[in-house]
Order: sequence, then structure tokens, then C-alpha cells
Amino acid sequence: PSTPSDILSALNTQARAVLQLARWRNLLRQKSNCLAARRRSYSAMDAVEPAVLKFEAFPDRTLTVMLFKEVTNAAEIQAKLRSRTLEPELALLNPAPVASLFHLQLAAHKVMASHARGTLTTHGVHSEVVYNLSASKHITEGLRRFGMAENASAVLVCRFDATAADVNAIRAAVHGRLVDAAT
Repeated sequence: PSTPSDILSALNTQARAVLQLARWRNLLRQKSNCLAARRRSYSAMDAVEPAVLKFEAFPDRTLTVMLFKEVTNAAEIQAKLRSRTLEPELALLNPAPVASLFHLQLAAHKVMASHARGTLTTHGVHSEVVYNLSASKHITEGLRRFGMAENASAVLVCRFDATAADVNAIRAAVHGRLVDAAT
């Protein structure tokens, strides 16, 4: 390039090439960030663990709590619960009226105290959790208000003294997305 126009033409070509490289670099960065975000969200979903509530007065007892959203088989689970064929035995709650995990922990503590005294009101400890969440002393009303509905899209699952096998069975039984129960 000996003439000024040849020099300008060569510089323009180089500038366009540099700009094109910068565009490609930015595009690759965006794709990389998007993939990294997806990886984080997938690993976060896989990493969701059940909440395990402990009790000072009953140090050998725990309550495992799992919150599922986008549940697609609530009617099937409800049918098994009513026929008492649901394994393992669970408390299935509507998460909307449950104020916090502390609210749930108080109800569970009352269940364990009643169980230790032999004064349960319902047929088992898991249904007693649902009953104790309600201010009403009508069993049917408490189960209706705090229990899982057949058309529920979200369910709060509770199990006393859950083992790893119980947690896996719950994950297999409930067709939904497990989320952090503290939210």
C-alpha cells in the first residue's frame, strides 16, 4: 500500500476485522455466561435438600420437611392417603396457610408431646401435624384447611424421623419440583 487511499483501505479492513473479532468475543462471553447460569440453576435444583427440624425436648426426633411446586399427581397421592396405602406415612400440607417452618415446628412439638402422653386426637402422628396447625378443634375443618387438596399444585410434605430411603421414596412419589422449604 503506497497511496493514501490504499493505506486507508487496509486500515478499514483491519478495523472491520478487529470489530468482528470483538463482536465474536462478546457473543462467546454471553453464551458462556448463559451456560454457566444454567449449570448453576441445574446444580442448585439438584442440591435442594429437605429441611430437617430438630427439637430440644425430643433430641432423638426430627421432622423432615420438603416443599414441592408444580405438582402434577396430587389427586393420586390424595387417593393413596385416604386409602391408607401411601408409603411412607406422611403429613401432606397446603403450604399457603403455613406461616413459617417455626409454625410447623410448634405443631410437630405438640404432636410429639401428645404422642408421648398417649393423647393423640387423630389416628396418627402425621395427621396430627395437620390438625395441630389449625386453630379449630374440628378435625375435618383442620384437615380441609391445612391438608393438601386433590387439585394442589404445591404441597408441603412432612415425615417424622425420615431415613434417606424415605426421602427418596417421597421424591419418587411426588411428581413436582423440589424447592427450598424455607422460602
